Amino acid sequence: MTASPLCHYWTPAACTPLRSALLTRAYLMWSCWGHEGATTPAHRPDGRYCVRWAKGRTTDEIGELLTDSPIAITGSTYTPPAARGDRGVLRLNDGLVELDGPGTHQDGV
Repeated sequence: MTASPLCHYWTPAACTPLRSALLTRAYLMWSCWGHEGATTPAHRPDGRYCVRWAKGRTTDEIGELLTDSPIAITGSTYTPPAARGDRGVLRLNDGLVELDGPGTHQDGV
């Protein structure tokens, strides 16, 4: 029997607790707000995934929601994108997930 090409999604990794926490919030983020998100490979060498969406809440708004709100992921931190074209970073312990949505900076950049 050969391994499924999707096995890497189920193999425990540093970002597994963070992915699990994001999945518990997915209904609100994508169904209620209509973000139409997708998961893609991360750009950072220590990252595994990037959550991308093209409309709706900004990257910074989602980062703040996930770290400083009633539905926050306990213990997580958010780092905004450093420059235009960069991605925000959501961290929990040793795991990270990149966030890439519209209007990544508060100054509109």
